[in-house]
Amino acid sequence: MKTKSLNFWASVVVLMGTVTSATSFAQPVDPQQLQSMIDAQCMREIRESKVWRNALAFHDLPEQARMKKEACDCVYQDVIQDSSIKALLNAGSSSPQQPAELVSKAVLKSLRGCTQKILN
Repeated sequence: MKTKSLNFWASVVVLMGTVTSATSFAQPVDPQQLQSMIDAQCMREIRESKVWRNALAFHDLPEQARMKKEACDCVYQDVIQDSSIKALLNAGSSSPQQPAELVSKAVLKSLRGCTQKILN
């Protein structure tokens, strides 16, 4: 009987922990945290892009920094208009990886358009 009681209470504790952790992820993302995520992902994409590396090779360091900042500012403005990002800001998500995945996809999509604006 003691074993059944212990198993029951152990199950209750595990279930409560699962519910608690699931609800803790469902909180809205802080706008400043989101901007940091977007900026970091944008800079990462620029560093890894052959197009950007080739385009920046012809400019001095201050000009490169200005162009990168301009591109990431453009990306940020586009990304915050994305409906999935707006939902993330307002309602949060049920997965700890979902914000990062959504931001990554939105940044990549937006960077293409912003690259054309900046480099042309």
